[in-house]
Amino acid sequence: MNDLSYLAGFFDGEACIRGAMQASGALVVSINISLKDSRPLYKFKQYFEVGTIALYPQEPPYKYYTFTAYSKNAGIILSTLLPLLIVKKEEALLALEAVELSRHDLINHLPRLAQIFHELKEVKRRAPEEIENSKNLKGMQLATLP
Repeated sequence: MNDLSYLAGFFDGEACIRGAMQASGALVVSINISLKDSRPLYKFKQYFEVGTIALYPQEPPYKYYTFTAYSKNAGIILSTLLPLLIVKKEEALLALEAVELSRHDLINHLPRLAQIFHELKEVKRRAPEEIENSKNLKGMQLATLP
């Protein structure tokens, strides 16, 4: 197994992809990974050369480390891992679209950015079976079109 395969599996199991709407209408994408052991986080940061690692809270007994990357840096990670992702693939595609749209004329993309924001929240609430069934239904509907 190579490093990228390991990191994709690690990301699929541990990462959280979020979108935060700004007052301007921009959607800020973030990647967060929190663990008690910082070693995998440092391996992740070293590979991608982006993001930050912080210790929360500063005082024991329940300390944990969090890796965070925002927008452009999150896009670097997501675009690299995308071909290998399974669990987070749908979220990664949405987040990458938001990062790309945010680089262009924001005014023209506000409706789609708002839609992506809501879709990112919804995909987290769906069970894996619902996501798979949704994909299968879409495929069936496309196949039956004239």
